[in-house]
Amino acid sequence: MVAPLERTPLHPPRPAAMVQGIADAARRSRLAHAAVGMTTRSQRRPGKLAAGPWGHMAILLGILRKRLLPHRHQTPRPRRRRRTLLRDLHTTGLAVVVVPPKAMLPLLPVVEGLCSAAAQADGVEESDGSGEDGFDKVTDFDDEEGDVGEGIDDWMPGSFLRSCGLNTAFPESMAWYWAADQEALDVFRPAADAICASLGQGYELIGASFVVASGECKDSEAAMHVDFGPPAIPEQVAATALLPLHPEVFPDLEGNLEWVPWDNEGRVAVQPYLAGQAVIFDGKLPHRTQPFLASSFAGRSGIGGEGSHEALQGLRVLASFSLARMPQDAPWISAVNGVLKSQGAPVLWKPPSGKLKE
Repeated sequence: MVAPLERTPLHPPRPAAMVQGIADAARRSRLAHAAVGMTTRSQRRPGKLAAGPWGHMAILLGILRKRLLPHRHQTPRPRRRRRTLLRDLHTTGLAVVVVPPKAMLPLLPVVEGLCSAAAQADGVEESDGSGEDGFDKVTDFDDEEGDVGEGIDDWMPGSFLRSCGLNTAFPESMAWYWAADQEALDVFRPAADAICASLGQGYELIGASFVVASGECKDSEAAMHVDFGPPAIPEQVAATALLPLHPEVFPDLEGNLEWVPWDNEGRVAVQPYLAGQAVIFDGKLPHRTQPFLASSFAGRSGIGGEGSHEALQGLRVLASFSLARMPQDAPWISAVNGVLKSQGAPVLWKPPSGKLKE
C-alpha cells in the first residue's frame, strides 16, 4: 500500500533536542561576551540591530504587520524544476507547468471537429449566447450511433461522450467531451505525458475531456467545489490539470480560474489561463470558473491567428486531464473511479494486472 504524500517543508525539521541545544549555546555565548564587555559578530555587523528598545520595536512592528496587513498571495508561475513545482502544489494546492507546442498539436483539430459535428447533429443547435444550447445529457460520439453528422468517423480518433448539466457548480452552457476509449484518450496523451513527467510521484492519466463553454457564466452559476471530494481520497493522490486551447488569449478578468490557496487564509485568488501553460491543482483544492459575459470570448482569435479554428469562434475551450497515483492496492482506487463516473466519464484506467479489485 502506498501512503499519501505528506506536505514537507523545504528543509527537514531538526530534532527538538538539537534545536534547544543550539539555542542554549547561542544564549550562553551572548552572555559570556556581555560579561567581558565584548560584542558578538552579529552586533558588530554594520546595519544590524542590537538588542535594545529599537530592536524590540522592530520585532513588534514585524509581528503587527504580519497580523494586521493583508497577506499578498503570489500567483504561481510556470516551473521547470520538479522540486519547485511540487513545493507550489504541496504548499498552495496549485502549480503551473509549460506544455510543449508539439504535445498540444493533436488536441485542437479533434475538439474543433467535435464542436462542429455537435452543432450539426439532430436536436442540437448552435448556442445563441443564452446558455440554452439543448445538449443531451450524454451523447455517444461514435459514428455508429449517427449522432454527430456524416463523415466524422473518417477522421475522428476513437469515440467521445458528451455530458452537460453535471451539477449546480457549473453553468448549463458548459459541456464535457470525454474520451470514451483508449484511442480517444491517446489524443490527450502527449500533453498528459509532459505534465506527468513534470509532476513525477507516480501520477498517471486516468481520464480526459474537452471542456467547452458557450454563452455566459453568471456568478450564481459557478460554485466553489473540489474535484475529488470523497474522504477515501486523501490529498496529493489525485489532481486535475487544465490546459487552455481557445482562444489564444483569455480575457484578463473573466473566464479564468478562481481558487482558494491553502496558504492564503481562505482568501480567493485568480489564476490566469495562458497559452501553452497547464494549471495543475490538487483534487482537494476549492476552485470554480471565473464568471464571464457572453461577449467576452466573441471575436477572439484562436491559436494560429485570425480566422483559424472557425468552429470554435466565441467558445471557451479547455483540455482537462484527470490524474492520479493509482498503485494496485491503493484504498482510494474505487473512490477515484466513482468520481469519474459521477462526472459522466467512462472508467478507462486499468491496473497492470488488468483487473480492478472489488
